[in-house]
Amino acid sequence: MNTRTQFRCGERGGILLTAVVIGGVLGIAIVAALSLSSFHNQTTVRSGVWNKALVVAEAGVEEAMAQLNRSSGTWNANGWTLSGGQYSKKRSLGSDWYLITITTNTAAPVVVSTASVFLPTKSNRLARAVRVNTEAKNSGSGGMVARGKVLVSGTVRTDSFDSSNPAYSTGGLYDPAKAKDNGSLGTISTDPLSFELSGSAVVNGKIKTGTSAGLKIGSSAVAGSIAWTSDHANAGTAQPGWHITDFSGSFTNISFPTAAGTSTPGSGKVGGTTYDYVLGSDKYWMGSLGLSGAETIMVTGNATLIIDDTLRIGGSAGFHIAPGAKLTLYVRKSATVGGRGILNGTGNPANFTYYGGTENVLINYSGTADFVGTVYAPNARMELSGSSQFIGASFSNEIMLGGSFDYHYDEALGGGGGALIYQVTSWDEL
Repeated sequence: MNTRTQFRCGERGGILLTAVVIGGVLGIAIVAALSLSSFHNQTTVRSGVWNKALVVAEAGVEEAMAQLNRSSGTWNANGWTLSGGQYSKKRSLGSDWYLITITTNTAAPVVVSTASVFLPTKSNRLARAVRVNTEAKNSGSGGMVARGKVLVSGTVRTDSFDSSNPAYSTGGLYDPAKAKDNGSLGTISTDPLSFELSGSAVVNGKIKTGTSAGLKIGSSAVAGSIAWTSDHANAGTAQPGWHITDFSGSFTNISFPTAAGTSTPGSGKVGGTTYDYVLGSDKYWMGSLGLSGAETIMVTGNATLIIDDTLRIGGSAGFHIAPGAKLTLYVRKSATVGGRGILNGTGNPANFTYYGGTENVLINYSGTADFVGTVYAPNARMELSGSSQFIGASFSNEIMLGGSFDYHYDEALGGGGGALIYQVTSWDEL
């Protein structure tokens, strides 16, 4: 006998309703799960893009700091443009990019880096910006500084003065009667015997080396305070505490400027005298420069001269920086300066700055005029000889100081090489 289950219409409707309800609940659950998964995915993607945007913005800050520290004030190089007192540059990184601005009309440059990163889940972009305040510090630590060997010989004498303080200068100029004992010399090299003091050389200041084994001092040479070096019994010694043995530093090459926006200097008359070249308040470019005979370059304004090859001065030729004028000189390759040398008529080392390019491996100065200025040439061997004086500060690869070529460090410069290193003082997200 067959038994068949009979459902009444009400029962059939109840089952169908139950199935529909269960299906609806499952559908809602599935939709909710998919929605939650999608939200989680969007949140994860957005979080990743948000973090990526900060990394991209920081990459812009790093490029800006590199530009400040490698271009030595010529900040319109390397693809940067100047407009309204701001240098700016945009760089693409695939589908992302950053825009950087450097504002230089404040006490110290301000960097703003804005990143724009593609947000794939929304097919639009996400932006994030940071602002960095900087401060400029001199790249050296006082006096003459080298990366490699320092040789001081002959009757060389070093000391210091302060052109900003009448107690330690006369009319802002070096006065031996007011000299101080901060005429320091140093090398960041850790090689043994990287500093040699010989002859009857006198260093009225500290000797700084990267290692305690860095100094060799001759029997007639001496280093220390003026009181110490004035006592003949101290010959052949460095005053205790005046030899620093852990000297260190880091220095970058400059970004050599191009000929863009420059002009070629020509002859002219100043005060009734005709000069072979006259430099006013402008940027000038020359392939190479050789002065001989009585050729003279007269600087009358705030001038920048870029020499794309070598500089040679001989005979009775030379530079003359007029009182109130200023010269910034770039030399790509070697510089050999004899003759009348470079006469800084202002008497202020801050009014003459020499920058050596990466190929500038030699600076030889034997001119009759005192060298009054600052030098930043991290690859150059700087040879100073004759009977002139170096008044200012320097940073070079090596220092050869001989003959009776005295050195007087101007403490008003605040540091070693005349070049500025910019450092971050604060970081804020906008």
